[in-house]
Amino acid sequence: MHKLTLREVRRSLGSVVLAWATGVGALAGEPKDLEEYVAQARRTRMSELAEADLRTMAEVLTGATMLTFSRMESGGYATTYRSGFCPLPGADSAQIERLRVELATKVAEALPRVKAVADRDRSGFVSTVEGFDFRESLVFGLKVAQLVTASGLNRRQELVEATGLTSVQELERRVTGYNVVARLLKQGGVYGVDELVLPEDPESSR
Repeated sequence: MHKLTLREVRRSLGSVVLAWATGVGALAGEPKDLEEYVAQARRTRMSELAEADLRTMAEVLTGATMLTFSRMESGGYATTYRSGFCPLPGADSAQIERLRVELATKVAEALPRVKAVADRDRSGFVSTVEGFDFRESLVFGLKVAQLVTASGLNRRQELVEATGLTSVQELERRVTGYNVVARLLKQGGVYGVDELVLPEDPESSR
């Protein structure tokens, strides 16, 4: 039997807790932390975990956070997030603060545009599942792009193995999903991602 991880449980609960709290909270006094959680969700129109996922991706898209993939001994690739905040050597405190504000402003401007793409059902509210799926799709596409351009993988089966998928068909499906996200982001004025064109296997071009 599959045992749910804590993140899976939170993902499931995050999608229903706002509706539950709205109905039940009217009947009894809500704990303060639940009141704050519901208030935040109502204000941001996102679940807590969705907001974290979307903010992280907004940071990646604006350069505030750098996303890299390093090869492990197992053959897979580890995902690493690191700060993109890098003042020039010798920068004074005013210059550093100005750069910090510029990055924060870019993220704040990108976040609602990212949210609009992640909101697949156009409900105006991004659920935990929607936020998680958006992040997974975007990270996957960026990983494949790096594997093709930087790591030199030029066969679809190589990409299947490097990304931990099970078939070329699954790879193609995931890339198609990413391309939809990349296209919608560009249409919404968010740049930093390009649609992917998978390499043709040598056998298929004969």
